[in-house]
Amino acid sequence: MRSYQLAVLLVIAAAFAAPVAEAATSGDNGSHDPSRMIQSEGKLYIYSTGGGAKVSTNGLVWDDVASPPWNRSLPNNQGIWAPDGIRVGSKYFLFGSMWNDSKASRIVLLSTPSLDPAKAKWTDGGTVVEGPAGVKHSVIDAAPVLDDDGKLYIVWGGGYPFPNEADSIYLTRLSPETGLPIADEPDYDPPASPGSALKQGHKEGPYIYQHESAYFLFYQTGGCCSGASSTYTIHVARATDIRGPYTGDRTFYASKGSIHGPGHVGIYDACGYSRFTYHYYPDQGGSVIGLNELSWGNDGWPVLGPESTTPIVPCAAGDGPSGAAGSGTIGGSGSGGGGGGGGTMSAGGIGGTPTTGGVAGAGGTTASGAGSGGGGQPTTGGAAEPQTGGASSGMPSAGSGALSAGGGDVGSTPTESNGSCSFAPAVSRSESAGSALAAFAALATILLSRRRRGATQRHLV
Repeated sequence: MRSYQLAVLLVIAAAFAAPVAEAATSGDNGSHDPSRMIQSEGKLYIYSTGGGAKVSTNGLVWDDVASPPWNRSLPNNQGIWAPDGIRVGSKYFLFGSMWNDSKASRIVLLSTPSLDPAKAKWTDGGTVVEGPAGVKHSVIDAAPVLDDDGKLYIVWGGGYPFPNEADSIYLTRLSPETGLPIADEPDYDPPASPGSALKQGHKEGPYIYQHESAYFLFYQTGGCCSGASSTYTIHVARATDIRGPYTGDRTFYASKGSIHGPGHVGIYDACGYSRFTYHYYPDQGGSVIGLNELSWGNDGWPVLGPESTTPIVPCAAGDGPSGAAGSGTIGGSGSGGGGGGGGTMSAGGIGGTPTTGGVAGAGGTTASGAGSGGGGQPTTGGAAEPQTGGASSGMPSAGSGALSAGGGDVGSTPTESNGSCSFAPAVSRSESAGSALAAFAALATILLSRRRRGATQRHLV
């Protein structure tokens, strides 16, 4: 994450770097320490070291946009490092790191109701965590985490500018209202405190992602900023509590082929897409953004897939995170981005309902021989489009007589009209599906819809 060679690298990147077939997206040259992809009003934004900002409508082609006004600084500071952001409620928090030649460092905060440069109203939120000169922990590389209980944290830390001394990764709890540490909480960490240590040693670029009931801590070891000679390697560890202990450390992504020194993780999981972002160095030139598919193995650990070439279609209206999956028969409600997946009981849970806009949640995956759950209904401005697993898009499995968990080739989207059930055709993904299968799917949807009509959605935060 370090930028002691950053100015040179960015100049080289702008002049010579070209997209790499293995993983690079278009228009991302010169992007170092990229943030996660942050969705706002139908567009995706990425922020990077040096204050750069990029926008995309599909996650594959990126254009430069105006940078946020990072006004707060340190004497002789070396610029903004590794910014990362998250939407919390109706605003966006963007955290950035600063350091100076006296090895003082701090994490600072900006907030805005919109990431669109034409609408953004950036507010300086102040210093979140600070490390005075001489303190032997690096207050850098902040990544926000909003868990399923609605608690906000930042995970941060790294080796630079103390390359020959042991350092740590830390976790600090923040207020969802202010983005600053909470003084009246039992686990309060004042700005000058390092917080809770999660990992010891020279590790940096931390990122925590919650998947179901587990927390996954990604971090890097090695050297980041030496072009094709970079030795950065991404690791991952797992815990059942966000404060650890994180165990089972394993290598997640190391250099291979023309991808050198991958690092600085971001995960996008919304609107039916799951993507893993990072920076890396091609054989020549500066760092670029890598974008890969992300899935989860049967053992519960993340699995890195191939380069993603599928455009992302951001949720048209809702931008909030999807709701948590229901543990029973009804999925959780999303906060705008999408309803939660249905529960995993034998009959399949009903997909969650987003609040304002967004896409309704998928039906729950079910046990053997049972039908999958129906897709949730949207509220104002949302799409009533069941995702994978929704009964209204499910097709019968061959020889099983039951609805499959996967989305069908031809389906229908249920809508309610004066107490009766009417249907709007879903987008066809295959021209080979027969009318008999489509009719069967429609009939199954009617039966499931009638059986579940009147069910009350419950909110899982």
